[in-house]
Amino acid sequence: MSNLALRLKSARVMNGLTLELLASKMDNMVSKQALQQYESGARNPGLDVLRELAKALNVRPDYFLREHFLPLGDFKFRKQSKLGQKWQDAFTEKVRDALEKYFELEEILNAQQSFKNPLKRPGVSSEEEAEAAAQAFRDAFSLGSDPIYNVLEMLESIGVKVIVLDELSEFDGVSTVIEDNIPVIVVNKKLVESAIEGEKPKHDRLRFTALHELAHLVLKIEDCEAKQEERLCHSFAGAFLLPESRINEHFGSMHRNRIYLQELINVKQTYGISIRAILMRLRRFDRISDYDLRTFFATLNRTYGAKNEPGDCPSIEKPFRFEQLLYRALAEELISISKASELRGMPLSEFRDELSKIAK
Repeated sequence: MSNLALRLKSARVMNGLTLELLASKMDNMVSKQALQQYESGARNPGLDVLRELAKALNVRPDYFLREHFLPLGDFKFRKQSKLGQKWQDAFTEKVRDALEKYFELEEILNAQQSFKNPLKRPGVSSEEEAEAAAQAFRDAFSLGSDPIYNVLEMLESIGVKVIVLDELSEFDGVSTVIEDNIPVIVVNKKLVESAIEGEKPKHDRLRFTALHELAHLVLKIEDCEAKQEERLCHSFAGAFLLPESRINEHFGSMHRNRIYLQELINVKQTYGISIRAILMRLRRFDRISDYDLRTFFATLNRTYGAKNEPGDCPSIEKPFRFEQLLYRALAEELISISKASELRGMPLSEFRDELSKIAK
């Protein structure tokens, strides 16, 4: 099948359109049957039809001329039944489009990255092994046990592709692997930038989600149920954000009869990990009892709601690499402003406005 045929179907699915809806959106300039033939590669559309297809599908005409159609691995959605197959298919094509732009920019600048899993024994079957894997991963990249200021930036620096998409509330994060074993983590924009004016984004949740997805990518978890796999990935993420040595430093090495909420808030603000995740780690290392854990959770839920809690997460969680490459290529006149706006996924007028603000 030709790249044109693959791209036409990809753009249609990305927009959540059936063949009938696409034909209708084009005022039946072409029939459903003709569109089907274009997507199967049996026929090629003329230039006039191609321009109208680009308009209907919200892409530039040169989208159909990209040479390489990127193969993607499978995504494992934890709320698969709620999301629906149509949404999942559209999501996959949006990720493909974003990654193709990313790789095109890297190729222009000769700035390709590689990733090598540093874990010599990635197989895990227990929380203890997941904890050890998190510390081994930190050690491999000389992260020690210090707080990580920007998890997304850290992931990008070691070769993980981080994609931010503006999607529905049910989606937090998901991961996959593409050609040459390049890991990809996709997170919801609502965790990076709050959609509600005046409300701060939940960066503690974003950081935990990203590291949870990293665990899916670097750990070899076999012969266990889905719930157990999620628990192991939770353990990896929690240990990555708040290593055991730091628990001992801040809460002591013995069981505590009492812990004040302010202690938890202080650690949250230092390590960028939610209070609820801290409590789970305290229970894991027997610093608190099951009763204390239940009581704390009940109090938090009653006072702040099931998804909120006190204390700010001070980190700036945002992936910077793609944007940095984009402005570098533009500054070095390797791409035009028009091309930069296309790679950024913004109308040219909006991108020009953004550039003028930066210049000021």
